[in-house]
Amino acid sequence: MIIEVNRKKDVKIIQVFGKVGFENSVEFKNTLIENISECDKIVLDFTNLTYLNSMGLGIIVKAYTKASEEDRKLWVCGLSENIKKLFSITKLDNIITIKEDLEDALISFDEE
Repeated sequence: MIIEVNRKKDVKIIQVFGKVGFENSVEFKNTLIENISECDKIVLDFTNLTYLNSMGLGIIVKAYTKASEEDRKLWVCGLSENIKKLFSITKLDNIITIKEDLEDALISFDEE
């Protein structure tokens, strides 16, 4: 797994490449939690994410909860069909805002 963190205007972009599993869950969690406290608008870009297990989903829920508690927005984008299914099965797609791609997420943030 590789994580790149960038900023575009007032939005923090966290791009995840590869697989999120047990072996790198601590790094994934730490990166998300650290960055949530630094910006009011966060996008998790999963365009290049190839695998996400239940531990990774739990970390996303924890990050979303922390963002909500701090009155920040955390959205996800770029979900593959398999990861979309995970979000649907777990009903996370009813809780977390999902955008088709990074461009769509950034435009939507601008419109708020």
